[in-house]
Amino acid sequence: NHVNNRSTRLQSFLGTGNYEYTEMPMKKFVALREELDGKYDMIAIMEGTYSTASVKDKNHNTTAIQNDITSLKLNEIIDSFINKGKPVIVNSNSINSHKGILGQLKSHQNKSNVFTYSRLLIWYDFPERELNSYLNNNVTGPRFSLTAKPSETTAYRAGESLSFTFTVQKPEEVRTRDLKARLSIDSDFNDQYETDEIVKEIAITSQNSTITFELPKGYSGIRYWKLELIDNGTGFKDYEKGMIKFVDQTVELKVLQVTPNANYNSSLLKSGNMNQTYLKKTNEYSINIDVTNMETFNGSSGPNSHTQINGKYDMVIFGFGDEYNKTNLNANSTHSLETFISSEQSIMFTHDTIFQKDGSNSLNYWLNNFKAVSGQMDPKTNLGYGAPHTSNSTSIVNSGIMTSYPFNMEQEREQKSSTAKDIALTHNQYFTLNLEDSKVIPWYNIKSDKTNQPINQGYRDINDSWNHYYTYSKGNITYSGTGHTNTGFPDWEQKLFVNTMYRAFLGSNHAPVITVLSPKEADVIPSNQHIELAYNIQDFDLKDKKITTMVYVNDRLVFEQKNVSNGATIVQPIPHGLPEGGNAAIRIEAIDAKGAK
Repeated sequence: NHVNNRSTRLQSFLGTGNYEYTEMPMKKFVALREELDGKYDMIAIMEGTYSTASVKDKNHNTTAIQNDITSLKLNEIIDSFINKGKPVIVNSNSINSHKGILGQLKSHQNKSNVFTYSRLLIWYDFPERELNSYLNNNVTGPRFSLTAKPSETTAYRAGESLSFTFTVQKPEEVRTRDLKARLSIDSDFNDQYETDEIVKEIAITSQNSTITFELPKGYSGIRYWKLELIDNGTGFKDYEKGMIKFVDQTVELKVLQVTPNANYNSSLLKSGNMNQTYLKKTNEYSINIDVTNMETFNGSSGPNSHTQINGKYDMVIFGFGDEYNKTNLNANSTHSLETFISSEQSIMFTHDTIFQKDGSNSLNYWLNNFKAVSGQMDPKTNLGYGAPHTSNSTSIVNSGIMTSYPFNMEQEREQKSSTAKDIALTHNQYFTLNLEDSKVIPWYNIKSDKTNQPINQGYRDINDSWNHYYTYSKGNITYSGTGHTNTGFPDWEQKLFVNTMYRAFLGSNHAPVITVLSPKEADVIPSNQHIELAYNIQDFDLKDKKITTMVYVNDRLVFEQKNVSNGATIVQPIPHGLPEGGNAAIRIEAIDAKGAK
């Protein structure tokens, strides 16, 4: 809803015995990325003014504007609730005259599972009897309770099994329905479980069941799981989610930080910007950072040129600096970044990268090529222009690996000194966050604080991720509002940087790892014999099942094989082409389906 305390009056009609209520304003609803289907049985859109008005001037108090629903959320309600026969309550006054997206619900008002009321929830207007009759006479969703699940504190290893034991509570007799259990592992850490992340399904034939899954090799850290109970006949479902700790391949994260200029004030290798002990944790991760500047990155040669990033780095960070994009990209570096992104490797854009001064018509590669791909869109609000409303505070939006590992950021917030700042002084950005994109996940918003409260600006609406985003992700791209102050980052923000880098690595696509078994460096092989080559290819991404591999001797292709199974060992005699002897330089490549090598 738009305002608070509507669920209190709703409870007066429905009671509390058979219902659990969750209430939130529309701005929060459209920013959350949790799956509605299976979490809720009923959706109620209550009375209120769901304004479609947009930002004007520099007023940061956006509470009364941009309260329309997104098409993304509306379609989820239609597909997962209305079309499936789940009950939806709607205030007819809120939708009948609505000129925005929410008004599209008008066409569904006459459906038997859509219940409308027109006044402020008074007894003679609310369709309580019709709703209860519908619930009593229609099939409800399945329910289950977990009686045993994997520990959140035990460290699991590859080859060990996760086991889930559960009891079906509804239906009371499982043979009356066609049920299945589905286990998924969130392999790209976006808290959105896609079909290629399903790892096990079983048919349910008894009230008590167990589903198990053997963990494959992978990167150390945490794994999020989702267990669903699905009614195949109705499509209704119930689910539980959780996490485990996993220890296997240490995350070796190679990061290139590109600063706006050569003074390197914002380098993450400086102890004042990053506690260096945060960058490593034994048997879990090691973050190795190289630092360069935009001039070097834009160059066509050198170890830190844009031409070298694919295959050398897992992540590129553009930060940190006020008016960062005064130093522009060029056509060649833009192309390299687009290739890097298309192979689902990680980029972190920061403060003032997606920015253009008013009246400027100069070619802006940042804006033209990376605004949309980074998750931003028009309208241009310019809320941050001139830094009219700075802040050192944030508010959490969604929860996931970004907020919980390696550092649990909300615990860190509770434990830090009351005078310690969340983040270095910063401000809003310039464009609107595209909440219509399901891949866009807002993690933290900027929150107004009393220290930096300007006159006539108003306190920010902390639920407004359209305008007040601080950190969000879109697939393998992360955006941070850090950079207005580009040195001396607070401890809490440093830990969030580590979480950001770690999550960006695990959530992105990784190049396969090659282990050469033979020959050894400097082995001597008779010139009349082939080279007996043996090597193993391991891709630690759960989704990557097949690999393409090539072998070159002195830059000449001598072997190629497609659709190699992940984890396979290649044993292959290869020609060296040196009948008179000489040195053979062997180059082995392994490329996954998305182009990472």
